Amino acid sequence: TDINDTTTISDNTADNTHDMISSKIVKTSQEVKTTNKNPTKKTKQVDKQTKKEQTTEIYTIDNYETLKNSWNNIQENGNNETQYTLNIKNGKYLFEEELEAKPSNDTRYITVNGQDMNKTILDGQNKTRLFNLNNTNQVIKFNNITFTNGHSTEGGAIYDNSITIYNNTQFINNLVYNNNTSAYG
Repeated sequence: TDINDTTTISDNTADNTHDMISSKIVKTSQEVKTTNKNPTKKTKQVDKQTKKEQTTEIYTIDNYETLKNSWNNIQENGNNETQYTLNIKNGKYLFEEELEAKPSNDTRYITVNGQDMNKTILDGQNKTRLFNLNNTNQVIKFNNITFTNGHSTEGGAIYDNSITIYNNTQFINNLVYNNNTSAYG
């Protein structure tokens, strides 16, 4: 297993915003055998090295409440034997509160896929952070998503202390505010 620390900086010159996200990328290689009993809901995989079966649970998201309920279900009832995928349809998802990665002893693998980066928009409405990923036991991938208008004292859009990978994502107009200018950037 290779672990690399990376920093991703997004510079949106249209409104002069800058966001910095630090993350760790884990690269692994494993041969897996896939059997697909229900192509829209669950896939079972057997890792040839450990002979351990893994299940994939796929959620289709079309509104904020479904996103929140699916995320919370994974956090409360998830396990390390399941790969979780949240497929978010194009649209603007107005966050009323942050979605939090709950502390756990087991590793969870979560992939959050937007349909199109420019059309799948997660919006904090300038009143909340979008995700609080303060759990080093989770591996989270975000693909094809715009994070906008996040607002918090730590991590405007995302407070990140997990292993997180960002692919084809953009961060626009996210704000960190704090009276202590030396804390949290």
